[in-house]
Amino acid sequence: MIPCPKCGGEAHRSHTRGVLERLTKAVTTYRAHRCLDCGWRGLLGAEKPIGRNAPRRKLTILIAVIITTVLVFALMGLIDYTIDSAKNPRKKHSTAQSN
Repeated sequence: MIPCPKCGGEAHRSHTRGVLERLTKAVTTYRAHRCLDCGWRGLLGAEKPIGRNAPRRKLTILIAVIITTVLVFALMGLIDYTIDSAKNPRKKHSTAQSN
C-alpha cells in the first residue's frame, strides 16, 4: 500500500473518474488512489512497474487519439460545407451554368 500524502494513512487504488484520469492512467504510471483515513483522493505513482505491454498500450491510445482527431475535423468540414450549401443554394448552380 502507498502512504497518503496528506495524513500518512493507507491509500488504496480508486476507480478512475472522467476522461482526464483515464488518459493519465493510459499514458503514465500514475493511478487514482483514495485514503481510508482522511478521504483524500488523487493521483499517485504506480505501486508496481509497468508491464511489457505498456508500449503497445500507449501506441494504441495514440492511434485512437489520431483517428478521433481526423474524424472530428472531417465532421467539422462536412458541417461547414452543409451550412454553406444551405446559405447559398444557387451559388453552385450559377457557376455550373456559366461554363
